[in-house]
Amino acid sequence: SMDFMSFSYACRDTLAEISALRGDGQEAFWREKAAQVARTIREKLWNDQVGACFDRDRLGNPVPVLSHNSLRCMYWGSFSQDMAARFVREHLLNPREFWTDMPLPSVSVSDPAFRNAAENNWSGQAEGLTYQRAVLALERYGFEDLVPRLGRRLMRAVIEGGYMFTQQFDPFTGVPSRVGMTSHLVLGPDSDEPFQDAYGPTILSVLNYIAHMWGVAMDRGRLLFSLCRADKPYAYELTWNERVCRVESDGKEARVLLNGRQLFRGACGRRLITDEDGRLLAERTLEA
Repeated sequence: SMDFMSFSYACRDTLAEISALRGDGQEAFWREKAAQVARTIREKLWNDQVGACFDRDRLGNPVPVLSHNSLRCMYWGSFSQDMAARFVREHLLNPREFWTDMPLPSVSVSDPAFRNAAENNWSGQAEGLTYQRAVLALERYGFEDLVPRLGRRLMRAVIEGGYMFTQQFDPFTGVPSRVGMTSHLVLGPDSDEPFQDAYGPTILSVLNYIAHMWGVAMDRGRLLFSLCRADKPYAYELTWNERVCRVESDGKEARVLLNGRQLFRGACGRRLITDEDGRLLAERTLEA
């Protein structure tokens, strides 16, 4: 399983970070343990001809289903940069596979195993949990510019669907799948059970995309000020300990402030990455 292998990689990578913070001399040991898992993923699960990972069954045979789970590997950080770039460019951005009208179906829409089923079975529809994971997965490998494209589509689906935070969305139309569920029992449209409308990962996804498009996010000692364009003025404020981080924009130009001190003023469409005290570390393009 590429998902379990990647989680195993992330556990070892996290132990390496903890060792570095503790100064216990074990960082290199855990880095190598993580690297071993990453090498195994590439050797055993990665298909270099296709440019994606495939699980293996209990007999060791590759499961020939092109799923979104390579994006999960990116979320956990187990892919190398070249593996991530190939999956994104050759599959994720392919409108015949994963870049549908509502992107990120759980199975490529061109795969024979794809099913556009409304119930929760990960057979094909776009999942709120995948949108939640996609932010870190893409930003980890330098694909920040794709985050606003996904965020705008997710928010359009939620708004046009009547502000319903459902688990799944039709990948061709973006229509929310409002299937009620009780103890894994899928209920039909005639059920007295209410439609599913408060799926946590979808709610968190919307909040996260807002922060990573028009607001402020924290990343291990760094502040990410994201300044996407908008058709209305907006402001976003994050208070963290004694720091007040703020973005103000008329939709075309924006100001970035830290404790009332202006750090930047200029055109939208970019992200500023600073340290905790507002010193600029890097700048990225978010929108062309």
